Amino acid sequence: MKKILTLLGAVVVLAGCDLIGGGEETTSNESSSAAVSSETIMSSKMSSESSMFGTEESMTSSDKTSETTTDMAIPLVPQKMELDQGLTLESDSVLQEIEMRMSETAELGIENDVAIHFTGMYLGETGAMQAIFIIVNRMDMAMTNIDITISFSTVNGDVILDKSKYSLTEDSFGVLEPDTAMPIYLDIPPENEEAFFSTSNMEDLIYTIDEFDFDER
Repeated sequence: MKKILTLLGAVVVLAGCDLIGGGEETTSNESSSAAVSSETIMSSKMSSESSMFGTEESMTSSDKTSETTTDMAIPLVPQKMELDQGLTLESDSVLQEIEMRMSETAELGIENDVAIHFTGMYLGETGAMQAIFIIVNRMDMAMTNIDITISFSTVNGDVILDKSKYSLTEDSFGVLEPDTAMPIYLDIPPENEEAFFSTSNMEDLIYTIDEFDFDER
């Protein structure tokens, strides 16, 4: 059974889905969704982003400039493996929650760039946590076989991910089409879970795309 939680001080143990880090192929959600725990997190809006071309995290807010906003609706597209398992926006509570959070902000992605956003949600149980991000493609090309390296920390310097490598292969992840967003589920090392839960404010989290390689489709 798969459930989600929002990032709060109280930890509830939940069954999670698997994702393999360290440069290995990712996997997606393994079973149909169960009830969603929809407690309020640090922020219900994805108000931060990091682009593939940036070396510094772009901390953003509701008054972001028009350079990073868009009037277009960015659709959420499930991973290929999720679709292969019958998990859709109509049937899966995790995807529904991600889509709801996307709809609450007009600030998804960066024009002519690829960006990641932390949703404020996670899957899993102690020792096997996954932070739920989305990756947004606002470039004019489709991408697949994406190799991405991500760092994730608090503003106090507590490390959550330290240049962690993930491979989003076409076989499991699929193709990231232009002007779409897809979920990615990033393993949190058990030794860094305390840092992950150390803040209740989304603006106290910093993440960067350190490396980004892909095949154009």
